Amino acid sequence: MGQNLLFDNDSIRERMQAMFESYVAHRASIHHGPREMRALRPESIEVYRDMWRSFAVYCQEAQLEIGAVAPEDLNEFLTYGAPSKIENGVLRVRAPRPATLRYQARMLSLIHKVSAFYAQSSGNPLNEAAKSLLSQPPFRDAHKDEFDPQAKLLSSEDIYTIRQRISATAREANRAHSAGPRIDWQDLRACAALSLHLGCGLTSKEVRNLRLCHVHTEGRPNTLSPGLPWKVHVVASGPSPAHDVPLPAWSMRALGAWMTVRARLDPSLNFGRPNYTANAQETDFVFPGKASGTQWSRDGHYRSCLQYLAEIGISCEKGGLYRLRHTFAVRQLQIKKRSIAEIQSWLGLRTPQEVERYRSIVLKELAVID
Repeated sequence: MGQNLLFDNDSIRERMQAMFESYVAHRASIHHGPREMRALRPESIEVYRDMWRSFAVYCQEAQLEIGAVAPEDLNEFLTYGAPSKIENGVLRVRAPRPATLRYQARMLSLIHKVSAFYAQSSGNPLNEAAKSLLSQPPFRDAHKDEFDPQAKLLSSEDIYTIRQRISATAREANRAHSAGPRIDWQDLRACAALSLHLGCGLTSKEVRNLRLCHVHTEGRPNTLSPGLPWKVHVVASGPSPAHDVPLPAWSMRALGAWMTVRARLDPSLNFGRPNYTANAQETDFVFPGKASGTQWSRDGHYRSCLQYLAEIGISCEKGGLYRLRHTFAVRQLQIKKRSIAEIQSWLGLRTPQEVERYRSIVLKELAVID
C-alpha cells in the first residue's frame, strides 16, 4: 500500500476536488492540439467529475495524498470503491462493486491525466501508478472490442433472462406493497431503469434526467392497463432532439411498480416530496439518487444497474449499458412493421443514416422479442 498520510479527512478530498477543477479549467483554455487535451464537453465534465469524486472519497478515507497512491491502492479502489469507514485503523471495505473493464480503464486514464497536470503545475514528481496499470493487462486491452458492433449486443438468452428478472422484481414489489413490508427500493429502481434501457433504448443520461412530468399514464388509446405508464418524454439534450418513446408491456409494469413505491415510501425518508424542500424541482426526478430526492448520479446509476445485471449472471464487460440500447435498436430493425422513421424518433437520432448503421450488424442468433 502507498504511504499513509495522516491529514485531516476533508482537506485531502477538498484538495483533490480543487485539483480536478483546475484540470478542467486548464483544458478549457486549450484550443489547439490533440483532441484529448482540448476543452471537455459539459456532459463529459459531469461524468468525469462523478468519477473523480469517488476517487477523492477513497483517498480521503484511506488518508492518501495523490502523490502517495500506489498501484495496489488503485486496484483496491477499482475493486471495492471507497472504504465505508475506518475502525481501529483498519479499513472496512464494501463487497466488490461491479464495473466494466472499460470503465476501470477510463478511471485510470482520468487519474493519470489529472495527476500529470498536478505534477506539471505544482512541480512535484509525477505519480505513475495509474500509467503503470494502464500499460499492463487487463487494462491495456480494455478497448480492443470498442468498435466491434457484435460485441455490444445481448444474446436472445440474455434478453430473456433480463426480462424475466425485471418482471419478477415488479411482481414482488406489487406483492410487497399489498402485504405491507418494506422492499428494497434501490433494487426496484435499478429494475425500472433497466426496463427503459432495454425496452425503450434510452441512454443513461436520458434515464437519469427523467422527471415525473415526463411519464405519461393517461391518454393511451385502447388501453388494457389503465393507470400504468405507457410512454415517456425525453427532453432535448445536445444533438438529440426531444422525443417520445412508447413502453412495451413489461416495461410498463416495471416502471409502474417503481412509480407506486416511489410515491408511497415512508414520509420520514423525505423521498421526493416537494413540501420537504424549498425547491420542488430538485426532487421530482423519476429516479432519485438518494432518499432526499436528488438526481441519481451517473456513477451511482451505472453501478446500480451493473450490480442488478451481475446478480443474474449478465455481464456488460463489453459496451457497458449501451449494450442494451444497441440491442433495442437492432431488435426494432428486425421487426418488419417498424419504419426507420419510428426507430429514429425513439432513439432520438438526427438522421435516418444513424439508424442505418445498425443494419450492418448481422446477429442471426438474436431472436425478435416484442
